[in-house]
Amino acid sequence: QVVLFNETIPIVKTAKYLGLVINSKFNWKDHVKTVINKAQTACHRLQILLQNPKMELRLKRLLYISMIRPILTYASPAWCNISTSLLKKLKICQNKILRKITKARWFIRNKNIHSYLNIDFFRSSHCKAKLQIF
Repeated sequence: QVVLFNETIPIVKTAKYLGLVINSKFNWKDHVKTVINKAQTACHRLQILLQNPKMELRLKRLLYISMIRPILTYASPAWCNISTSLLKKLKICQNKILRKITKARWFIRNKNIHSYLNIDFFRSSHCKAKLQIF
């Protein structure tokens, strides 16, 4: 236990601070899990709009960029050095959402979906955010 200003602060395995879930190992595993759950929940809530055939793809893209992408990339400069396995989980989540938006079949490459929607792959936008701060 830690005592600060005569108050005992308990030691915990995970803590949430400014929207970041930090665990005792500082490996961001819990944070990525939380972020993916939040993004999937947001996608599910927007499902009526995102899968509406009458809605333009441009508007669906805008919904993704304004409502879902910020959830995935929130405070990314803080966790910029995550492991490749955690980054892969974030990419998979993003790709599934983009496939839902475009109704892309299984044989269409993710690279083509990204270029069609003009959305960067997760790593490139993630690094850009990191470079803009420093």
